[in-house]
Amino acid sequence: MRAEKLRINGALVDSENILGTNGVIHVIDKVLIPPQARNLLKALEEDDRQDLLELLELSEMVSQLEDVQNVTFFAPSKEAIKSLSNETREEMMSDPEFLKKVLQHHLVPSHTPSNNFMDNKKLTTLNGHNVHIKLHETFPGLVTAATVQCAYIVNHDNQACGAVIHKINKVLMPPKGSIVEALKHMEDHEIVLKLLQNTDLETKLAEDGPFTFLAPTDEAFEKMRDMTVEDLQQNNTLAEKVLKLHILPEVLCCNGVSHSSPFHRQYVRTLDGSVVPTYRGISERVRFGRAKVTKCDVPATNGLVHSINRVILPERPRSPTLFGMDLWPFF
Repeated sequence: MRAEKLRINGALVDSENILGTNGVIHVIDKVLIPPQARNLLKALEEDDRQDLLELLELSEMVSQLEDVQNVTFFAPSKEAIKSLSNETREEMMSDPEFLKKVLQHHLVPSHTPSNNFMDNKKLTTLNGHNVHIKLHETFPGLVTAATVQCAYIVNHDNQACGAVIHKINKVLMPPKGSIVEALKHMEDHEIVLKLLQNTDLETKLAEDGPFTFLAPTDEAFEKMRDMTVEDLQQNNTLAEKVLKLHILPEVLCCNGVSHSSPFHRQYVRTLDGSVVPTYRGISERVRFGRAKVTKCDVPATNGLVHSINRVILPERPRSPTLFGMDLWPFF
């Protein structure tokens, strides 16, 4: 005799194994709702996402999402929410308007299942900012991962009525402005800001983009050997030439940089057409040329900013080699 009563998708079977001429009938105690008929909030509830539901309630977005149509929700995982800094968490919990802006940055007012993902696909969120889908290939043509604003999409296409939910491994923070505005909120970048203001590149980095800006810290400028900060401040043509080596006309997250090997090299093209090697060393440190990334993926309305610890100069220093193999990726 069965110790527990049979359940089907949470419904209790009252009567079972009623035979018919063309099948069998089980009588259950409630109507089964297909996943596609649940609204977004019910889908989150059934996925045990009480943490997200509480944030949506605190931001007063619940009523807005009860009857949404054609929405894509990039839902941060439980681990992503737990990993937020105490400062960010406190700001979200104490400021419902800020929390609402953060949550709106995860909602796109269009239905975008994973089979519609394309590399560099731009999506506009409910708060009016853009996020970019990036497809990552292990080998050419073999897509093994997708990201949105540098967050990995770890589970996709959870369907709900009028919505599709993709689970991501980070909380997406709305940008504070353009790349130049983002730099103003970052410590230790006063020199590069001043140089941008002295050239036409400040205007360039206010355009739609997308761009990735490799931002040398003040210390990086101060330890240059081939030239000085004064050389750049007094020669705008030289400053522009150097700064263009730090601007990529694309969005490139740190997780889009692969490990280097004798059989695979990754390069990026800068704004002036130069080619710079980029790689992830065995220590997992991301580098552009000899410059190490010290802070990854600072969002901007028109791209990203990475802080780097060296200035990339027009002539790349000679790399150490062993039997003809470039050794920089291993440092």
